[in-house]
Amino acid sequence: MDSFWRSIVLIVSIVLLATPSPSQAGKPEATNDRAEWKLTEQRGENPIQDSSRWKDIVGHRVAVEGLLWGSGKGLDPYVALHGGLVYLEGSELLRRHDNGKPVRVVGTLTLRHIRKVPPDVQGYEYDFDAFIIKPDEARILDRVTWPWVEDLGRSSKQ
Repeated sequence: MDSFWRSIVLIVSIVLLATPSPSQAGKPEATNDRAEWKLTEQRGENPIQDSSRWKDIVGHRVAVEGLLWGSGKGLDPYVALHGGLVYLEGSELLRRHDNGKPVRVVGTLTLRHIRKVPPDVQGYEYDFDAFIIKPDEARILDRVTWPWVEDLGRSSKQ
């Protein structure tokens, strides 16, 4: 094959690769979540949760229902619920290997500011506020019935 035909094949190949298939036409482009996290961090927003409204009930007794998750590192385990994450301090739930199960946890909501670690250290890459409950009650549920933080009033343990 001479260079003319090689050029034609190359141009046709490039055009075919650059043209979206009919199944891809109209679909939004994939986004880079990591880049979006960096942008929200630069704007001073928490990329994990938009739960600033919970700051008004810090010190209150609350109930949360959501999915339990954790890896045994850092601020684990936590409950993932609508609007963010609530970390559990001193909970036995993770030790029972209940990851992914729906749970209900009741306790006093506290707030702790977590600082990012230096670039050469393993840990959190950004500063964030962690909402934490030291559970008074914790149980596995069949299903979540209220996926929001439920304010039970001022805690008597303050």
